Formats: sequence, C-alpha cells, structure tokens
Amino acid sequence: MARTYSFGMMLGIQLVNDAAIPYQEKVAVAVRGNYWNWPPAHSPQLVQIQADLCGKLYPQERIKDTVVWVPSASGRFHTGQTWHWLRQKHSGVSWFKLIWFLDSIPKHSFVGWLAILNRLTTKARQKKWTPSIDDTCPSCGSASETCEHMFFKCSFSSPIWQTLSSMAGTLSSMAGIPFHDSYLSLLAWVGKRISRKSLQVTLIKLAWNAAVYHIWTEKKSKDS
Repeated sequence: MARTYSFGMMLGIQLVNDAAIPYQEKVAVAVRGNYWNWPPAHSPQLVQIQADLCGKLYPQERIKDTVVWVPSASGRFHTGQTWHWLRQKHSGVSWFKLIWFLDSIPKHSFVGWLAILNRLTTKARQKKWTPSIDDTCPSCGSASETCEHMFFKCSFSSPIWQTLSSMAGTLSSMAGIPFHDSYLSLLAWVGKRISRKSLQVTLIKLAWNAAVYHIWTEKKSKDS
C-alpha cells in the first residue's frame, strides 16, 4: 500500500488535532496489515469518518493505490459531473428563458436576473441596512423605490413599457404581453408562452431586458 499522504492532507488540521495525531504523520500509522488501526476518536466527525472507512474501505498492502474521483461514475475527473456534484440543485423557474437565451446581451441579462430576484440596491433595500435614509423614488417622489415600483409603477418607466407593449401588440403571437403590469403577471405570462423559439419571441426578450437595464442605469446615474 503506497503511504505518501499525510493525515493533515486527508482530514484537515482541526480533525487531526482531535485525533491526537501529528499533522505530518503518514496514513500508515492508522493501518495494521489489511485493517484500520485508528486511535480513539475525540470528535463526532472522527467517529463518523472511522465508521465509514471501516465499513466500506479497507487498506490492502499488496495492491497499488489508485486515485478515484468520487463525483464521477467512471472514477476519473470530469468537469461537468464535478460541477453538478458541487452545486446546489433547485427546481427550475418559469422565467429563466426570459433572462438566459442564446442571443441575450450578458450585461442586460445580469441586471434583469438581479431585478427578478429583487437583489438590486434600490432605496427600499438600502433602508433596511440604513433606516435613516429616505427611500422615496427620486424619479416621481410618490412611493418607496422598490423594484416593483421602479420598473412597473413609476411615472418615469410607465411610458417605456406602454411603448413596448404597443409594439409587441403588432406581433400577433405576442399580443397581450403584460409588459407594464407587474413582475407576477409578467412571469406568469412568460411561463406559458416565452418558451417558443422564434424571431418575435427573441425580440421581445431582448426588449424587456434592455428596458430593465437602461431604467436601472438611468436610476443609478441620478443617485450619483
């Protein structure tokens, strides 16, 4: 059995300290013949590690060690399979094709994505961090500056959506798109229709993302 890895490399410093084993000690110190010879465990993590190893993996001195990449079914490193193993998996959302599509403009899609997730630094969000600031919309002065207000309810942005809505209405397949209504109604509409692949659908998606991006950049220029 090749003995070239230290306990520090395998387990990390804290677990090695819990095991009362010198950091640079070789794995061989925990092996006796073809069996594990672990010192007493002093933490729940070590108890679990020892239980997993003793039940599933045994050292074999006469067999050469091989490296196995666990996330991959073949045992060899694979970037895609490693990514799927590391990332958190969530159910799909109905609006992702509105934001991420083949002909999208990356900076527009990024701002649109943040807007849908309500992660843009609007004054309403800033007020949560700094209660003393005024969160009134600087464009119209009539309501708190939330994403919903800034993009759909503000007198500054409403004419933009009305224009886009009338343009979309000239495309028979796009008639009725709730551009200027609200996030909820827009996303419900998107979930049913935007999955179609056509030039008309692509133009609508490009227009929506561009409008969100430029409304946001205009708002940021007024704040600066």
